[in-house]
Amino acid sequence: MLRMRGEFIREFGRDIQAGWVVAEYWTDDGYNLIAVCASLAVDVIGVAIVTVVITLAALTYSHISAAFSLSAQTRTIQMQLLKAVCAQTFIPLVCVAIPYFCNTTLPIFGCPLPLVTETSGIAMSLFPSWDPLAVIMLMSPYRMGLRTMVMRYKENPVGPISTAVTESKI
Repeated sequence: MLRMRGEFIREFGRDIQAGWVVAEYWTDDGYNLIAVCASLAVDVIGVAIVTVVITLAALTYSHISAAFSLSAQTRTIQMQLLKAVCAQTFIPLVCVAIPYFCNTTLPIFGCPLPLVTETSGIAMSLFPSWDPLAVIMLMSPYRMGLRTMVMRYKENPVGPISTAVTESKI
């Protein structure tokens, strides 16, 4: 990090004490066109990916809802899986993509969000633990497994009991 800081001081003649240093968008002549175009290209790709994901989720939901050949149990399981996948898509969007956008694109237009900048490191570090927690909370088998692990409690399922009867020859 010190090497990057020293190079930044050498190149731009400024020292950044704290915060994100991603690109120098402003030069003496105006916009640094390469940095602006690179940032906007990444944003366009990100928006396109999110649009495709939302479209596929909506299509999947409509096909599951309209499928007459699925049993009620299969439909319920498919909807649970779709909810879990949507949660696994939403969490990185909130924890990674939105802070990235706020830290890299908004400064181009002179609209920094200091609160997002200060908390984005926390959000990005919490993302790996929140992602599986969403699936555990949304899927009942995983919830029951977690409860069993945490509480050391296991339900004994009531099942068929077999007994053997033999004839006595006394």
